[in-house]
Amino acid sequence: MTEPKRFIFLAAVIASASLSFMLWSLISDRSAILENGSEILLKTQPIDPRDLLRGRYVRLDFEAETIPASDADRFDLPEGESFFNDDAFVRFEPGNSGFHEVAELSIGKPDDLSGWMAVRFSRFPSNREIRFYFPVDRYYTNEKIAPELERRMREGALTEVVLALWNGDAQIKSFRQDGETVLVEPLF
Repeated sequence: MTEPKRFIFLAAVIASASLSFMLWSLISDRSAILENGSEILLKTQPIDPRDLLRGRYVRLDFEAETIPASDADRFDLPEGESFFNDDAFVRFEPGNSGFHEVAELSIGKPDDLSGWMAVRFSRFPSNREIRFYFPVDRYYTNEKIAPELERRMREGALTEVVLALWNGDAQIKSFRQDGETVLVEPLF
């Protein structure tokens, strides 16, 4: 082989290996969260799940994403300061209803991320309500499953989501109704 051909061949091998590693990394990170992450249970409801440009998905709205003004004082946020779409971490604990609730809010990264989820949040002094934006607000699925999932959620027949949390990251693990698992997310 001539020198330019060797260089092109070597560059192609390096590029292929790099792309393969990146793809493997994305898949293994997601499956590691699903397999090893701690589980929390949240109550959800669907929001307009149709988007022709992005494919089939169900958009989720979690009850735990909104903390009313009457409960917002338990979080140690500076009085009168506005927060808009700021980075934070939340820790969950089981609530009286059986669903997990936001128990703690940390604007800085906690030392131990076990049971914490990275989120974005907003709070305005005028109403003091806190609104979180969970990173798992969309569930993408195939053309066969999406219509049935959407129908069940609109009818209130599917209202529970099990999340796996690991190192501040979250993935949807399964959907449940009345404690019965209806749909499980595959690892790969």
